[in-house]
Amino acid sequence: MAIDIGPIAKPQIRLVGDIVGSDGWILPYTSTRVDHAIATPPTSTTDILGVTQLDKEDILTYNGSVRVIITGQTSDKPVYVRQGSTGALDTNQFEGSINLGIKSVNKVAETYFTYNGRDPVRTKAYLYNFKDWDDFVPEIEGDPSSPSNVTELGFVLRNSPTGNNLVTIKAKTYLRGNESRIAVVTFKIAQKTDDKEFFQPPR
Repeated sequence: MAIDIGPIAKPQIRLVGDIVGSDGWILPYTSTRVDHAIATPPTSTTDILGVTQLDKEDILTYNGSVRVIITGQTSDKPVYVRQGSTGALDTNQFEGSINLGIKSVNKVAETYFTYNGRDPVRTKAYLYNFKDWDDFVPEIEGDPSSPSNVTELGFVLRNSPTGNNLVTIKAKTYLRGNESRIAVVTFKIAQKTDDKEFFQPPR
């Protein structure tokens, strides 16, 4: 008998990087949760409940590179084995393999993604096995010994001088034969510019 587990929550995608404004100013190291699954008219606001939606008149553009962090919203999420400061992985482990413990592989929520605009399919997409926003540790203001760990999360995409700088990432979560709706982000990665001034917004 099939078990009805209800709708699967779609993953959340966060982009972290230096944003290049339309006026050439660079907004340093901005973290933005993005979902472009529904395009908004150019006259609509681009900030709805803290989630940036697609405005084709003003696509997010990052300076040289962007960090992509995809966070599954459905539990139980698998724990992935990683090389750490504790030494080498054992002979039955590899970087990114799933540490299930007593759980079956069909009982964990797996998130897959693509960055070529195609819809994620389990057999033809990348398994997201990086650390996600649930692993985020914020910096404690005024305490230099407690830096944020954001550079340990997700993966980095860089600008390719010979490639298309427009990127579309799609992500979907699977659990027990069910799948979520697709989360979508579209953005550009501009050629890195070092001689621009950095704009520090008022706090």
